[in-house]
Amino acid sequence: MKTLLFAYASTSGHTEYVCALAAEFFTQKKRNFTTILQPIETISEQDLREADAIILASGTWNTEGIEGQLNPYMYRFVHNDFMDFDFKKVPVLVIGCGDDRYRYTCRAAQYLEEYVDSHNAKRIEPTLRMINEPYHQHRAIEEWCDGIIPKIFS
Repeated sequence: MKTLLFAYASTSGHTEYVCALAAEFFTQKKRNFTTILQPIETISEQDLREADAIILASGTWNTEGIEGQLNPYMYRFVHNDFMDFDFKKVPVLVIGCGDDRYRYTCRAAQYLEEYVDSHNAKRIEPTLRMINEPYHQHRAIEEWCDGIIPKIFS
C-alpha cells in the first residue's frame, strides 16, 4: 500500500486542522493508500524517503519579524535541516494557510512551491490556499482533495 505523508508546520493549530481534515477525506474515499500526519519538526530523511507522496503544509508567519514568511518550524526545515534535500521526483503537494488581515496573505504557499520546484520534486497542482480560519471551509478542502486524488499516484 502506498503512503501519503502530511509534513506540516502548525503553531496555532489551523494548518494541523486542515491536514487532519484532508487526511480524513482521503481515508473516506477508500483509495489504495494510507495517510500519515507528522509535524515537520519531527520529520527525518527516512520519513521523506519512505513516503510515496508528500504534502508540505505551513501557515504564514512573521518569522524573524518579517511579515509573510513560513512558520518557524517549516522555515528551519526549508532553510536549514533539508536545505539540500533531493525529492527524487516524488510527488509533492503544497498547502498554505494565511490571514487576509495581512498584506502577504498566504505567502507560505509561494515559498513552499519555490522550495519544492527547486528540490527535484514532482509538484502536483493546484496548491491549496486556506485563507482565514479553516473551521468552516470543509467543502473547499474536500473539493481540493477530490481534484488531486487522481493526480497523486498516476
